Amino acid sequence: MIVLHILTILFAPVSLILLEYIPLRMVLLIDITPFLLYFLYRYFTTENYEKLIIPAVYIFGLSGAFYFSSVEIFKYIPPFVSLVMLLTVIDAYDKGNKEVYFIKNLDISWIFIFGFNTIIFLYLTNFASNYMWALYSSLGWYIYFYII
Repeated sequence: MIVLHILTILFAPVSLILLEYIPLRMVLLIDITPFLLYFLYRYFTTENYEKLIIPAVYIFGLSGAFYFSSVEIFKYIPPFVSLVMLLTVIDAYDKGNKEVYFIKNLDISWIFIFGFNTIIFLYLTNFASNYMWALYSSLGWYIYFYII
């Protein structure tokens, strides 16, 4: 799991820096490679397939951005990851589960916490500078969850 955290922390700032020097499609290929390798490693070594959701979202989002050569799709990957995590929490709560792979002691407050995080992501993706987006997409949301 630590590898996934490192990949998500480095995703936005490294990509933003690379976009200054190389074309978008090359950056997307560089971005997708570690997520694909992590996904394949997890697929063959884990019995808990919930842990494949986040890298799969990155892979599909990066593939879509590559296919359409779209920076907008690329920038919406972190908010979409947040939305998927929110939906996972809602689903687990509705089923009465007290734990998902990224939260222990699940209660209704987590739905609001993840919902607010998704709203922050969407706002920054649409209205903030690329640097603010990259900052929140890498370390910002980890700090947000640490504070909460």
